[in-house]
Amino acid sequence: REGIYVGENLTHTTLQSAISAATSGSTIIVMPGTYEGATINKSLTIKGYNALKNLEITDESLQSVFTSDLIIAANNVTISGVVITGTAKFMNKTGMNIANPTIKYSIVRNSTVNPTSSDNNIAPFNFTNTSSYSISNLTITDCRIEQIASGRPMIAYFSQVNGLTIKNSEFYGRKTLGNYNDGIKTNNATTYG
Repeated sequence: REGIYVGENLTHTTLQSAISAATSGSTIIVMPGTYEGATINKSLTIKGYNALKNLEITDESLQSVFTSDLIIAANNVTISGVVITGTAKFMNKTGMNIANPTIKYSIVRNSTVNPTSSDNNIAPFNFTNTSSYSISNLTITDCRIEQIASGRPMIAYFSQVNGLTIKNSEFYGRKTLGNYNDGIKTNNATTYG
């Protein structure tokens, strides 16, 4: 088996442990199960059980589910075939330039990110940076957001992104009486690929 595996009863039971053991350019395969998120500080490919597979699989026992943030803190990081839930976000580490992050074949399910209007710059896809730094060539493809929180949930927020591409993805929002969904929000420094 090629790659570093994460799962119950394996050498690496957490994604962070596997990242620490990996070298840049490695692939980490996350077996079905529920995991804490991690900071990805090397150029890696993180593949969940459903990488390159059908998003219609709803049996969570067949999915690689993360309950906290997957934070990209390196160039050339790909995350594929995972599910995030609850308050978990796909996001970048702020205060540094990041190039070529890719998220694909992944699902946001039962998100409780951004339930109130006071959290108007937070979303499950949350790629922002300070004005001195940027995120270059961010690609989100073949992803889905479903079953998001009531209140004022946002689907995606992007700031300081140079070259944003979103394709073949389904984002389902929710409107409730007296509240609204911001959908996909970008600042004026964001450009599109």
